[in-house]
Amino acid sequence: VDENNRLFEQGERITSEQRIQVGGEERVFAVNKVPVREPSGEITAICGIAIDVTEGRRAESARLESERRLQAILDYSPAFVFVTDREHRFLIANRRWKELFGPIGIVVTGKRMPEVFPLSVAEDVERLNDSVWEKGDPIEIERQPATSQFKEPGSLYRVAKFLLRDEQGTPYALCTVGMDITDRVRG
Repeated sequence: VDENNRLFEQGERITSEQRIQVGGEERVFAVNKVPVREPSGEITAICGIAIDVTEGRRAESARLESERRLQAILDYSPAFVFVTDREHRFLIANRRWKELFGPIGIVVTGKRMPEVFPLSVAEDVERLNDSVWEKGDPIEIERQPATSQFKEPGSLYRVAKFLLRDEQGTPYALCTVGMDITDRVRG
């Protein structure tokens, strides 16, 4: 009722979200109300449309929860993990990767390799990634990160690189996972 009074007083569209009990269940509606005017400009009625967006809100909430779970798994993994697209832009980098490679506070999402690493290192990683994209097969290698930014020099990592594919099997990103094996090799 307050919304309707305000609409009559101000004469402007009102958009809101309302929770309404329907059949014993709370539903969420996106509501749009607009004034209906006479040729004289006088507001004589309200036209309203309510769209049930409950399922969309639930799906969005489930997606966000799934993303939070995945990020927690990535962030608490002892392995470094990062995902890049075909143009070598970072999509994801976990906490361990940031601890090992990133300057404190760096946001790498959306950045390309040369924006994050020295050019020679970026080109080396891009060449390796390109070979995975071209062949389509996962690879596993052992290597020492070759960058002055690396916070644990001399460490040896077992690195796996593999393509992430959509439901049709089309690759859309490349995932790199690296696990420190220094103690196992030296021990």
